[in-house]
Amino acid sequence: MIKSINELDQRIRITQVVEGTDEAGGATSTSPFNEIWAKVENLGGGMAIDGYQRRFNYSYRITVRHNDKTHEGDLITILSTNTQLEVKQVTTQEIARQLYLEMGCEARKFVVNQF
Repeated sequence: MIKSINELDQRIRITQVVEGTDEAGGATSTSPFNEIWAKVENLGGGMAIDGYQRRFNYSYRITVRHNDKTHEGDLITILSTNTQLEVKQVTTQEIARQLYLEMGCEARKFVVNQF
């Protein structure tokens, strides 16, 4: 949990995912929304086998000043490391009479097994 606005020390880019349909039956596009300051916390990760691939899951908690435009399913890029995350959960926190969004995010990396 954030205690001071000074903890928002990393730049992130939030990208909204817009799903729509076209003549071929479907399309998904992305739209960059905003670059803002955030507190990024790596909560750990794990590994799972998915078919013939190993999947590494990394969990993050990202805290930003409150906005009404960030939703589950949006994409976040941590600009300093170029790490891409998907927003899985969004909650509002009030700390010292300031509203913040706390987002549970997940990054996935696939590694193809060599047999």
